[in-house]
Amino acid sequence: MTKSALTLLGLLQLAICLSSGYLFVLVTEKDATEIIVFSLVSFFIYFSSSWISFFGIPKDKSFVVRLMILLTLQILFFLSVAIALIYTGDDRLLVLYFLGLFLLLMIIQSIALVKFRQ
Repeated sequence: MTKSALTLLGLLQLAICLSSGYLFVLVTEKDATEIIVFSLVSFFIYFSSSWISFFGIPKDKSFVVRLMILLTLQILFFLSVAIALIYTGDDRLLVLYFLGLFLLLMIIQSIALVKFRQ
């Protein structure tokens, strides 16, 4: 993955996180700080894992293994946050928002990593 592709992926993920958080706040009229924190944490997890796992790695069999490990860790991150939200009694809309953001970012990240690998 080149620097320009990584920058494009990061900007796309940041735009999706912030715009979806803004739309969620507009629709549900909830406190914006909690939603923005969730959005930025999601962006940080996805972007940093993309950068750490795939920057400058050539095409070979390790790409598939690294992609599976990356997706597994991100799914575990989502499940731990969802369980924490459910346990604290937060609103179901917040959990559904986090699920939608998680799935959207995971799909975009997977497509971009497969398309832009060296």
